[in-house]
Amino acid sequence: MFHRLHLRPGMPLAATAVAAVLIFAPVAAFAEDAVTVFAGADADADAAPAPAAAPVAPAAAPVAPAALPAPGDPCAPAVCIDNGTVLLAVNPTGELNTRDGTGSAAGPGDAGLEYLPTGNDSTSPGCLCEGWGVGDPASGVWGGANLAELGPGGRHLELESFDHTASTASSVVRVLDGGGSPFLRVTHEYTFVFAFGKVGGAPIFGPVPTEEQPAPAAPVAAPAAPVVVAAAAEAAAVEAPAAQLAVTGGDASATPLLLAAGVFALLAGAGAVAASGMRRRH
Repeated sequence: MFHRLHLRPGMPLAATAVAAVLIFAPVAAFAEDAVTVFAGADADADAAPAPAAAPVAPAAAPVAPAALPAPGDPCAPAVCIDNGTVLLAVNPTGELNTRDGTGSAAGPGDAGLEYLPTGNDSTSPGCLCEGWGVGDPASGVWGGANLAELGPGGRHLELESFDHTASTASSVVRVLDGGGSPFLRVTHEYTFVFAFGKVGGAPIFGPVPTEEQPAPAAPVAAPAAPVVVAAAAEAAAVEAPAAQLAVTGGDASATPLLLAAGVFALLAGAGAVAASGMRRRH
């Protein structure tokens, strides 16, 4: 499993929201608007009537996003997704693990990232402390999610969306500043692929892209200082272009600004933006 980070300065929240609406709006709605616009155009009274337009088949109804897990649902407050071989318990705020996999292929008890043929789990034994964190050392704004360290719902986060199917999950949260305004948008997407072949005849899992996007009211300039990323994932999977640090240890805090003060001293300067404190135990 890989955890990929992409820092995209200068993309305001409003712009990204509009883009999403345009991309996912039903095509039929745009087609109907076009017909309505041209139907009212002036025509020559002596001209032969135009042939009737062929009827347009009604578009399929859009698929509604899955509801948030409720108490009593399998794996709640997480959802469990699997491909028959590997199972993941994904929380709405993007971290893994749940205390009870009852109703899922994992069965009763803790679940996080489980190999179903044997029942072995790599993230839940010992503590439910898989998680992530992102922060800006210049302003002190940070947010993160880790059940053991920060509790359900994480800290300084606002859920924007959580969509899931039987084998995929996508979490989008906003990191809020001290005034409650969105500062960053963080997206986790989980899916099952054959990117690296098979192990013992079964597909292995990956990749898991994560995006941190600044979300101010107006565009911001690119950071003047290097971006720091501390992620418990392979350094090659960290794709922030100015990344200076990748932490792969399993004991990293999900509170990113708890990193050694000496690390941030290297990044002194106005406008520094850092994504840090990522924790991945696997």
